[in-house]
Amino acid sequence: MEKKISDLTISEFTKLMEETFIKVLESKSKRPRQGRGVLPEELQSDFAKSVLKRGIRLNILGTDYMPLESVTRYQLKEFADLASKVLDLKRNKWVVFESLWGLRNMSQIRQVEANIKDMEKIRAKFPELGYNKMGKEPKPKGFKPFR
Repeated sequence: MEKKISDLTISEFTKLMEETFIKVLESKSKRPRQGRGVLPEELQSDFAKSVLKRGIRLNILGTDYMPLESVTRYQLKEFADLASKVLDLKRNKWVVFESLWGLRNMSQIRQVEANIKDMEKIRAKFPELGYNKMGKEPKPKGFKPFR
């Protein structure tokens, strides 16, 4: 026999609401709910793991591919953006990293507030995207600065 809502204790009511909320979210989402730290399908290949290991070498990610405490959200966004380009994740690129790291709204993080030196260190680990060892984009042929 089921209890009426008015007969539930606060903890029973809270648990019921959490379970209901999760069911609603899962029914609305095309992606099944995964726990924080669980590698999404898009990041389970050996190549994807090799890209994530760049984050470990940069001291952005730990060996479990989770962000280290000292890392800023700007660094995480830059790393996720570059990694998704290398992995050719076009659709839902933010969702993949948000589900892995337990973050929300990564696409709305403004990079203009980020430390440029930190961003250049991250970019330097992605030479296949055209960044040099200093993390700067190459100048196009025939480039002349304004004078």
